[in-house]
Amino acid sequence: MRTANFGMAIRGRETINSLATAVGLTTTYIPMLDPKCRCAIVQPVGGNIRFTLDGATDPVAATTGHILVQNSFLELWEQELAKFKCINDGGTAKLEVTYYGEG
Repeated sequence: MRTANFGMAIRGRETINSLATAVGLTTTYIPMLDPKCRCAIVQPVGGNIRFTLDGATDPVAATTGHILVQNSFLELWEQELAKFKCINDGGTAKLEVTYYGEG
């Protein structure tokens, strides 16, 4: 993970508390609706998550999708923001998200 904020301003942040079923990010910040939004940092807190980036496949706890372990970070860029989906992987995870973009 980069240690700076990519030279961009924070556009917004959110906490997604319910990951019992596959969910995506808040559409307010995806580039289609906010052209100034370029990327996001996501971090699972309180448990691991599974995620997909193809926009079509829903992750399924314990079987489908990449694992992102608790307290690690993932950078999502441009079109990945709209296609990202995640689900709790057997714990009580929530997802912390910070969005970055132009001023």
